[in-house]
Amino acid sequence: MNKADLIADLSARLSIPRSTAAEFLECAADIITRGLIEDGKVGFVNFGSLKTTNRPARTGTSPSTGEPIAIQESIAVLFKPAPALRKKLNTSGVARKPSTRRPPAPSESVPKSVPSQPVVSPKIRSRVLG
Repeated sequence: MNKADLIADLSARLSIPRSTAAEFLECAADIITRGLIEDGKVGFVNFGSLKTTNRPARTGTSPSTGEPIAIQESIAVLFKPAPALRKKLNTSGVARKPSTRRPPAPSESVPKSVPSQPVVSPKIRSRVLG
Protein backbone atom coordinates (compact mmCIF):
# COMPACT_ATOMS: atom_id res chain seq x y z
CA MET A 1 0.00 0.00 0.00
CA ASN A 2 1.35 3.41 -0.90
CA LYS A 3 0.25 6.96 -0.08
CA ALA A 4 -2.28 7.16 -2.94
CA ASP A 5 -3.85 3.85 -1.86
CA LEU A 6 -4.07 5.06 1.73
CA ILE A 7 -5.76 8.31 0.65
CA ALA A 8 -8.26 6.40 -1.51
CA ASP A 9 -9.06 4.00 1.35
CA LEU A 10 -9.51 6.86 3.87
CA SER A 11 -11.73 8.72 1.43
CA ALA A 12 -13.94 5.68 0.83
CA ARG A 13 -14.19 4.56 4.48
CA LEU A 14 -14.94 8.01 5.88
CA SER A 15 -17.04 9.20 2.92
CA ILE A 16 -14.93 12.33 2.53
CA PRO A 17 -13.34 13.92 -0.54
CA ARG A 18 -9.89 12.72 -1.55
CA SER A 19 -8.46 16.19 -0.93
CA THR A 20 -9.67 16.09 2.69
CA ALA A 21 -8.25 12.58 3.15
CA ALA A 22 -4.91 13.74 1.70
CA GLU A 23 -4.87 16.76 4.04
CA PHE A 24 -5.70 14.49 7.00
CA LEU A 25 -2.85 12.14 6.08
CA GLU A 26 -0.37 15.02 5.75
CA CYS A 27 -1.42 16.38 9.16
CA ALA A 28 -1.06 12.94 10.75
CA ALA A 29 2.43 12.53 9.25
CA ASP A 30 3.44 15.99 10.55
CA ILE A 31 2.14 15.22 14.05
CA ILE A 32 3.96 11.86 14.13
CA THR A 33 7.18 13.52 12.92
CA ARG A 34 6.89 16.23 15.57
CA GLY A 35 6.31 13.57 18.25
CA LEU A 36 9.45 11.71 17.17
CA ILE A 37 11.49 14.92 17.19
CA GLU A 38 10.22 16.12 20.58
CA ASP A 39 9.76 12.86 22.53
CA GLY A 40 11.69 10.28 20.53
CA LYS A 41 8.68 7.95 20.49
CA VAL A 42 5.11 7.69 19.24
CA GLY A 43 2.76 4.84 20.16
CA PHE A 44 -0.49 3.52 18.71
CA VAL A 45 -2.52 1.12 20.85
CA ASN A 46 -3.02 -2.26 19.12
CA PHE A 47 -0.77 -1.17 16.23
CA GLY A 48 2.76 -0.52 17.46
CA SER A 49 5.27 2.12 18.37
CA LEU A 50 7.86 4.21 16.57
CA LYS A 51 11.04 5.06 18.42
CA THR A 52 14.18 6.97 17.49
CA THR A 53 17.62 5.54 18.10
CA ASN A 54 21.08 7.02 17.68
CA ARG A 55 23.46 5.36 15.26
CA PRO A 56 27.03 6.24 16.19
CA ALA A 57 29.61 7.35 13.66
CA ARG A 58 31.54 4.46 12.16
CA THR A 59 33.92 3.50 9.41
CA GLY A 60 32.46 1.79 6.36
CA THR A 61 33.81 0.61 3.03
CA SER A 62 33.12 2.26 -0.32
CA PRO A 63 31.55 -0.40 -2.56
CA SER A 64 33.09 1.07 -5.71
CA THR A 65 36.68 1.53 -4.53
CA GLY A 66 36.90 -0.67 -1.43
CA GLU A 67 38.47 2.21 0.48
CA PRO A 68 37.40 3.02 4.05
CA ILE A 69 34.96 5.93 4.40
CA ALA A 70 33.67 7.81 7.44
CA ILE A 71 29.93 7.41 8.06
CA GLN A 72 28.46 10.21 10.15
CA GLU A 73 26.35 9.75 13.26
CA SER A 74 22.63 9.59 12.44
CA ILE A 75 19.19 9.08 13.94
CA ALA A 76 17.10 6.11 12.77
CA VAL A 77 13.44 5.28 13.39
CA LEU A 78 12.53 1.79 14.60
CA PHE A 79 9.05 0.26 14.46
CA LYS A 80 7.95 -2.34 16.98
CA PRO A 81 4.58 -3.95 16.21
CA ALA A 82 2.10 -4.39 19.05
CA PRO A 83 1.18 -7.95 20.08
CA ALA A 84 -2.34 -7.42 18.68
CA LEU A 85 -0.92 -6.51 15.25
CA ARG A 86 1.46 -9.49 15.28
CA LYS A 87 -1.43 -11.79 16.15
CA LYS A 88 -3.61 -10.38 13.34
CA LEU A 89 -0.80 -10.76 10.80
CA ASN A 90 -0.04 -14.33 11.83
CA THR A 91 -3.67 -15.47 11.82
CA SER A 92 -4.85 -13.58 8.74
CA GLY A 93 -3.82 -16.35 6.36
CA VAL A 94 -1.99 -13.85 4.20
CA ALA A 95 1.22 -15.37 2.93
CA ARG A 96 4.30 -13.25 2.52
CA LYS A 97 4.92 -12.28 -1.08
CA PRO A 98 7.91 -13.95 -2.71
CA SER A 99 10.98 -11.81 -3.10
CA THR A 100 11.13 -9.68 -6.23
CA ARG A 101 14.92 -9.51 -6.06
CA ARG A 102 16.71 -11.03 -9.00
CA PRO A 103 18.83 -14.08 -8.27
CA PRO A 104 22.58 -13.47 -8.42
CA ALA A 105 24.17 -13.77 -11.85
CA PRO A 106 25.68 -17.19 -12.40
CA SER A 107 29.44 -17.15 -12.17
CA GLU A 108 31.45 -18.18 -15.15
CA SER A 109 31.87 -21.91 -15.20
CA VAL A 110 35.45 -22.83 -14.54
CA PRO A 111 36.41 -26.48 -14.83
CA LYS A 112 37.23 -27.99 -11.45
CA SER A 113 40.33 -29.70 -12.80
CA VAL A 114 42.43 -28.37 -15.62
CA PRO A 115 44.13 -31.07 -17.70
CA SER A 116 47.92 -30.97 -17.59
CA GLN A 117 48.09 -31.29 -21.39
CA PRO A 118 45.77 -29.70 -23.92
CA VAL A 119 42.97 -31.90 -25.17
CA VAL A 120 43.62 -32.70 -28.83
CA SER A 121 41.61 -34.98 -31.06
CA PRO A 122 43.39 -38.18 -32.18
CA LYS A 123 43.13 -37.12 -35.84
CA ILE A 124 45.03 -33.87 -35.22
CA ARG A 125 47.49 -35.56 -32.88
CA SER A 126 48.48 -38.09 -35.58
CA ARG A 127 49.15 -35.26 -38.06
CA VAL A 128 51.26 -33.25 -35.65
CA LEU A 129 53.19 -36.08 -34.03
CA GLY A 130 53.52 -38.08 -37.24
